[in-house]
Amino acid sequence: MHKFLQLLFALTLTASALAQQSGQPLPMDTGRSGIEQMLTKLRTTARLMQITAHPDDEDGGMLALESRGHGVTVQLMTLTRGDGGQNKTGAHFSDELGILRTLELLESGRYYGVSQRFSRVADFGFSKTADETFQKWGGHQVALADLVRAIRTFQPDVVAARFTGTARDGHGHHQASGILAREAVVAAADPNQFPEQIKEGLLPWKVAKLYHDNVPPDEKNLVRLDAGTKLPYLDRTFAELGSEGYSHQKSQNATYSPPPPGPSIRRYKLSWPSEAKQDESDFFDGIETRLEHLFDRLSPGERELFKADVPKLQEAAKQIDLAAVALKKDQPSAAVPLLRGRKTINSILDEALICHLGFVADGRPFVIPTIHARDGDTLYVHGSPGSRMLRAAKEGVDICVTVTLLDGLVLARSVYNHSMNYRSVVVLGRARELTDRDEKLRAMHRV
Repeated sequence: MHKFLQLLFALTLTASALAQQSGQPLPMDTGRSGIEQMLTKLRTTARLMQITAHPDDEDGGMLALESRGHGVTVQLMTLTRGDGGQNKTGAHFSDELGILRTLELLESGRYYGVSQRFSRVADFGFSKTADETFQKWGGHQVALADLVRAIRTFQPDVVAARFTGTARDGHGHHQASGILAREAVVAAADPNQFPEQIKEGLLPWKVAKLYHDNVPPDEKNLVRLDAGTKLPYLDRTFAELGSEGYSHQKSQNATYSPPPPGPSIRRYKLSWPSEAKQDESDFFDGIETRLEHLFDRLSPGERELFKADVPKLQEAAKQIDLAAVALKKDQPSAAVPLLRGRKTINSILDEALICHLGFVADGRPFVIPTIHARDGDTLYVHGSPGSRMLRAAKEGVDICVTVTLLDGLVLARSVYNHSMNYRSVVVLGRARELTDRDEKLRAMHRV
């Protein structure tokens, strides 16, 4: 008789949007604080990308504030891996140093709460000018193509460049990153730029705003973000989280130095599509990011296609707000509004005839199609006793099961606007082998 796996639901309490490169989640990403952050992220569609030149250039306090405090989905795009820098921890340089600094920055990113990308250009050591940097990089195109691809893939509302693209930035790599940030924002919206990416399936993407850091002291009309604040569910300020994250970059002699108490103001200047005429309170001023207004971003014709889904989106936003209110009473109460959506989840799982089970074995990812059945809060997955899938699952690895129902294709006049209507569920958890005969028979009957 074939063996089965039992996979318990793990849908509502997994803060999977936060980077977890080290495997085990940070304490702040679990329990009540993890739920608070998850609910904050569910309320907003805001997306932010910061562009820097090297590991250790990032504004960790700002990134933590936007991601963990405001619920923004944040990506850190670093052009180089720091392979041309100094190493305070040993004699490894060049490519080996680049790997080390990449791992350090990934660990820092766990504290910031961000995803990360890198481009293909190298850190070749100190450079005095942007022109010298571009000469070493073979021109603008390699780094620019990588930045455009990252923007078209991530689709940020706002890009915050760490540098201005002027001599004020000092290091030539810094200057180049500021120049490329502006070029990439413009090029990402133009389908004639890097058309090979469009042929691959990426769509042009128009960033709403571009900001830059490294602002002169007397500059006016800025957005000022206070990373010195602390929310009730976090035991540290966002500036402290930034400093703690940065402290993991040991090759750069980084140590944890608690920032002084009080305000920690991060100053950014709007530089595109036009310069700011007045102070702003946040990067997303003037951008609608509430979940219930997600479809407002579409063209009138596209909005019409999703007209029937507007009430569902509004109801989802309402239940998220109710969960946030309930959480103030006690932690279990927060689950009640969210679990009202379980009827939809269960119906998708029950209607689907096939699922795909993803796992990592021997350092390689696998996605295996198989059949499944739900019994209450248990998902049974069918497999052969000798299969790699079951062998890996018995070892207790994390598993991802996805189910998708295609409801229809949406054809438009433009090839760029073709779409599809579908419903999907992602189930995260760990599996156990069924050994009890009665449970096996019950599972077989369900399947």
